[in-house]
Amino acid sequence: MEKNRFTSFIDVHRARQPIRGSVLGQLALNGYLNHSRIPIATLTRPAFNVAIRLLRSPKRLVRYRLEGIDLILPLDHPVPMARHEHPDHLHFYGRIASRLLQKYPDMTAIVIGAGVGCTVAAIRAYAEFQILAIEPNPDVYRLLSRNMLPVDDVIIGTTTDALPTQFLAPRLVTLATAVKGQEVPLPPFTPESAPVLMIKIDPTASDTRLDTLLNLPTPYQSGLLFDENSHFLTAISLENQTQLKSIHYYFGSIGKSYTIVVFPDTDTDIFETAHTNELSRTISQSSR
Repeated sequence: MEKNRFTSFIDVHRARQPIRGSVLGQLALNGYLNHSRIPIATLTRPAFNVAIRLLRSPKRLVRYRLEGIDLILPLDHPVPMARHEHPDHLHFYGRIASRLLQKYPDMTAIVIGAGVGCTVAAIRAYAEFQILAIEPNPDVYRLLSRNMLPVDDVIIGTTTDALPTQFLAPRLVTLATAVKGQEVPLPPFTPESAPVLMIKIDPTASDTRLDTLLNLPTPYQSGLLFDENSHFLTAISLENQTQLKSIHYYFGSIGKSYTIVVFPDTDTDIFETAHTNELSRTISQSSR
């Protein structure tokens, strides 16, 4: 896979104001994240943090290449740093999606809370199928619409109220915490067409996604738990709601988000294969 990296600072307009990154800041970030050989790449971590604070602005945007896709995103977006420290960050989305594609060659997916397109890029690194990317935040939606222009078979929208025909029975739905009060609900589905759900929950932002998880219908019984850096933690049972609440409040107490991937009864085989694969990867990485 292609290395994820900052490619350049860009001069774009947001809120009708020109946004420019300093040359020093560009060199610092490129050097730190790309391990380039320029002297500024030797910045210590405290120096790098100072550079970030000096450059950080809600209106400052950068171009970041993620899995072969150029994304425009805010400078303080968490994915570039997470990918630098945890190269496997977000990859489990693609690994599970690729297994579903092997089982359902004509599958589709809905990414709710798509942000600037990082989840779509992570999935596309492993599998290609039609994706509907939903982002309710108008400012973020503008970035998403630009970022997805060169990506084939991706439709974008702001709501799931009127789904295109091909997405009425998706095999995969990812659900992330959006801005509080702008959470998009799950699309309706029947037990026979229940998709695999990847629910990212930020306990410090909202309990809406936890409520979604606790009220899933009967076909969902098994799940896999990942921390905010995409490290696999354990398999869980959705019947044990005490455990789910304990997980939620634990991550809330440390100010971290987490993701639970839940599987319907029709995809128990995918759950078992994914569980074995993620457990093997964890054991292998811990023995290095």
